[in-house]
Formats: sequence, structure tokens, C-alpha cells
Amino acid sequence: MKSSAEKQLAENKMDYLAAISRAALSAIPIAGGLLGELITTIIPNQRIDRIADFSVKLEERIDALEWSNANDIMQDADFTDLLEDAVIAAARAVTEERRSYLASLVANSLTSEDISYVESKHLLRILNELNDIEILWLRYYFGLSIGGDKEFQTKHENVLVSADKSMPPSDRTRDKKALQDSYREHLLQLNLLEEKIRTFKIDDRTKVANVDSIGKPERKSIGITRLGKMLLASIDLIPE
Repeated sequence: MKSSAEKQLAENKMDYLAAISRAALSAIPIAGGLLGELITTIIPNQRIDRIADFSVKLEERIDALEWSNANDIMQDADFTDLLEDAVIAAARAVTEERRSYLASLVANSLTSEDISYVESKHLLRILNELNDIEILWLRYYFGLSIGGDKEFQTKHENVLVSADKSMPPSDRTRDKKALQDSYREHLLQLNLLEEKIRTFKIDDRTKVANVDSIGKPERKSIGITRLGKMLLASIDLIPE
């Protein structure tokens, strides 16, 4: 069911420039007041529909948090800086899922006792470096850390099916594997995933198990890091 704010913005969809003005944003009590001034200076006459959608999603999340200290928070330069970056990212966000991630990150920064606005901005910077498929892969590795998440894997199986398991081999499956390897490497570079030593790994050239310094076989596996979990939590991708 749509919120009253969402319905009001939907009625004005033929004129988003008007809908995103200060007057229209006053219909969104908290998020609208925070965003009203930023819109006209940061995003001049473009991507307004995405900003409207982000504003509604942010309002819904703030309502769910039962947080309404808007006047005080607007005096915090660090929060304003975070919000400005989130607005710019929302204007560029093609998918609704991405705008949901951004709204969750900003809303969660309001009530987190463990993470400052500066640290939330750092998480936002990392989020902006990831594409939507990489976010799904990161969430997949979190699922492995808790023993698997069949519901999530089934929902996104078109993305998460390993190219190694695709049959028969073809240029398309090899291309898909190259992309999946690239996603994983990027997540490793950002310290969202890490390699862990497990039981053994077969050498690709000799086909013999590698051994560690004391002669025991070893194998590398991939796991999610603490930073990876923090990012997923900030965008509400860790289930309760």
C-alpha cells in the first residue's frame, strides 16, 4: 500500500520539477524538509523522478524508526554532508533497489550508536563503487557464513548461478565466468570479502594438493569480512 506522501508525488508525476520543489516536499514532513534545499542547488532540472522516489523511501524508513529530530540533525555538518552525497547518488541510481539501499543507509545513520556520520559516509563511498550485481554476490557470501540462504539464492538464481556449473561450455559461459571472477576480485579489493585457508587446494598445473609449512594440505576459500557485514547491515540486506 502506498503512503500518503507517495500518492501525492505520484499525482504530480507529469511535473516532477514542481513535485520536488520545497512546496511539494513539505508533504513529506521529515525527509522533504531535509532535502528541499539540496535539490535546487545540487540536481538542477534532471533526474528529479529518482530524487522523488528516494525522498519517499527515506521518509518511510524514518517513519519506521520513529525518529523525528529533524531540526537538530540539520545543524550537524557531517550529516548534511552525508545527505548531499546520498542525493547525488540517488539522482544517478537507475534501479529502485539502489535507491532503497541509499535511503536505508541514510536512515540507519540517524539511530546508529556505533557508527558516526563520517563512517556512514565511508560506507556510502564503498556502496557507490559497487554495482547491483556485486551487492547480490556480497549478500550471497553472507548467506554462506550463516549456513546458506536458499530463499535468497532462489530469488536471484539468474545472477548467482556459478558459470562453472553451466553446461555445456560456450563462449557465453566463459564470458559469464570472467565477469563473476571480476565481481569477486573487486569485492576482495574493497575488503568486503577475504580469502581463508581451509583444507586443501589442488595445484592447477601439477594436479597435486598444495601443502602448508608443516606439510598439511591447504585450500583457499572466500568469506565475507566484518566490513562487508557492516555494509549489508547499513543498507538493510541482513535479515533479522
